[in-house]
Amino acid sequence: MFYNIFDTVPERPVDNTDNLYFVLHGCSLIHRVVWPKQETFGDVYTTYMSYIKRHYGDEVTVVFDGYTESNVKTKTIERQRRRIKRTSREIIFNESTVLLDPQRQFLSNLANKEFFISQTRWPLGERRHMHVCSNR
Repeated sequence: MFYNIFDTVPERPVDNTDNLYFVLHGCSLIHRVVWPKQETFGDVYTTYMSYIKRHYGDEVTVVFDGYTESNVKTKTIERQRRRIKRTSREIIFNESTVLLDPQRQFLSNLANKEFFISQTRWPLGERRHMHVCSNR
């Protein structure tokens, strides 16, 4: 209901990025980009790189800001409630592992999500960067 009062800004590829530098929220990006079905995690990383390049160009930093589940806040409680609905088994993987679970289900397991971020060796390129921050 609350979000219905706002208009969404349509996504569109950036034409001229000469004077722009983007800082992207990594966790939001994880959910925004649709993963290819039954492909490897290497293919998933490639999909992210293509998305970032197409929508934001070369001047990009992706930031994964850490958060703890121990904080008792509304957002934490809501995350826990959502995870109960659809849980995934914990998956240890590398770039050649084929993803069999749906993206949403895979990411509902906090251990999977954290491992995915920690194993991310995204080939961001010379002027693209990734930072993983943690407040733990």
